[in-house]
Amino acid sequence: LQGPLVSAGDPALQAKCLQALAGWFQFGMTLTSMSESPLFPALSEFTRSPLLGRYAFEVLEAAVSTLTHPPESEEVVLRVVSLVAVAAPLFREAAAAGQDDYCMGLAGITRTLMEKRSEIMAKGEGPAMAVCDLALEITGCARRGVSELGMEFWEALQTVEMEDRHPMLRQPAFMKVLEVLASRCARYPDDFVDWESADDEQDDFKAYRRRVEDAVLDCCVCLRSQSLRLVCDIAAKAGACWQAWEGSFYTMSCLAGELSTLEVAAERRAVLDYITALFNQCIFPAAYPGEPNNHILVHAAALSVVEKYAKCLQMNPALCQPALLYVMPWLFDERLAEAAARAFERVCARADNIIQDDVNLLEGII
Repeated sequence: LQGPLVSAGDPALQAKCLQALAGWFQFGMTLTSMSESPLFPALSEFTRSPLLGRYAFEVLEAAVSTLTHPPESEEVVLRVVSLVAVAAPLFREAAAAGQDDYCMGLAGITRTLMEKRSEIMAKGEGPAMAVCDLALEITGCARRGVSELGMEFWEALQTVEMEDRHPMLRQPAFMKVLEVLASRCARYPDDFVDWESADDEQDDFKAYRRRVEDAVLDCCVCLRSQSLRLVCDIAAKAGACWQAWEGSFYTMSCLAGELSTLEVAAERRAVLDYITALFNQCIFPAAYPGEPNNHILVHAAALSVVEKYAKCLQMNPALCQPALLYVMPWLFDERLAEAAARAFERVCARADNIIQDDVNLLEGII
C-alpha cells in the first residue's frame, strides 16, 4: 500500500488504499506495528487533507479500537492523540467550509480515543487535554451527526471514576459541556419560523434533542444542583432571542428527572431556591423581552418547566396559586392546551393538600 499512497496523484485511489489499510486491523495489525511502519508519516500527512482526512482518521480509529494483550504503551497512543490535537484548527476551517466528511472523521477518532483509551485520555496529560477541548467544539458543531459524536465522547468520560480523572475533567469540564448543550445544541435554528418552511425535518430535530437530553443528564449526574444554576444564568442572558429562552427552558426540563432524585438536603434546597426565583421572576410574570414574550414555543417550554418542577410546590406552598394562575389561561389556547393540561394536572397532583386546605384557591379553580 505504501507505493500508491505516497506516489499516486489520484485521491480516489489513495482513499481506497486507506480503506484497505483500515481493514488490516482485523487481521493482526496493531497501532504499535503501524506506528513503526513507513506508512505512519504518510498517514499523518493525510490527516491534514480535506479530501482524504476522513479516511486517514478511520485508519486511526481502527487502530485505536484494536486492543492488545499486553496493552500498547501510552507513548504509542499519545502519538495518535497528538495528531488529533493538532487538527483542531483544521476542524474549525472544515466546519466553516461545510466539509462534513472531514468533520465526521475527526469527530469519530476523537470519540473513539475516549471510548477505547479512556484510562489515558482521562488523565488529561500532554495533548490529551487539547483533544478534550476539541471535543467541546465538536459537541457544539452545527452539524448534528458531528455534534452527537462529541456527546458520546463525554458519555465515555463518565465511565471513568472521578479520582482517576484530571481535576479539569471533573465538574469544570461538564460545566462547559452543559453550557454548550443549553446555549447551542438545544436551540431551534436561528432562522426557524415553522416546520412547513424549515429546511429541517421535525422528526430529525426531535431525535437530536433526545440525544441532547441524554447528554444533559450526564452533566447533571456530575454537577447536581449547580447544573440548574448554570442554565438559569444562561436564560438570564437570553435577551430578546426566543430560541435562547426556549432552549434554556427545554434544558431545565431535561434536568428535572435527575434533580428530583437528589438525596442531600442542601442540594434539594438549592434546587428549590433556583426554581422559586425562576418561577416568580421570570415564568409566572412572563418576563421575556420582545419577541419571546409572544412566541408560542417559549410558552410551551415554560409550561413544561412548571410541569416538571411541580414537586417544588410541596416544599414552597406559596408557589401554588401563582402557578395555577399562570397555567390556567393557556388551557383555552388550542395551541398550548395539551402542554397546559399536563402542567395543570401535575400542579394539582403535587399540591392537592394545599388546594384542599385553601377554600378560595379551590373556588377559583372551579
